[in-house]
Amino acid sequence: MDTGEEEAAAAVARRVALPALSAADDARLPGLVARWRRLEHLELEHRPASFPATAARVGAGCPGFSSLKMAGAIRDVDAAAMAASLPRLKRLCLDGCYLPRHELLAVIHGCLELESLSAKHCVGFDEGDEEVAREAAMIGRLEVGGSRLVDKFDQRDVDGLDDDTSSYVDVM
Repeated sequence: MDTGEEEAAAAVARRVALPALSAADDARLPGLVARWRRLEHLELEHRPASFPATAARVGAGCPGFSSLKMAGAIRDVDAAAMAASLPRLKRLCLDGCYLPRHELLAVIHGCLELESLSAKHCVGFDEGDEEVAREAAMIGRLEVGGSRLVDKFDQRDVDGLDDDTSSYVDVM
């Protein structure tokens, strides 16, 4: 995208969806979102390495921002960035993420205006976690179905019986 296209996009960008970014584009993201003052919704196919800086720029420069959808591994610095920079977030979708319980709770405690939180099919916390349910009670719509603490590798041995008890977590 050349500078003219970026300026035109910045003037009208309310909803932006981005694919997985190259390292060069990832590094440019915080500077770009700083110009998207009307941004309300951001969808990231994969969590960029620059997410903490991007969240800080969105929080400081996009007063109408209220919705985030992101995939990938949510690290402690990412959860802290959401809590500190995006406290007025209304809708958050982290479906299919690697999302440890501690990071999920940090987001819940920091984003007090959440109306909708979807963390379905995540790895890192259990869908039946009572503390998560209790701490998220103020959220109007909480969806955590299919989430589990660890991802069970479905491996069948020679006799066709599923008797493997090993677990793995795939983090990218």
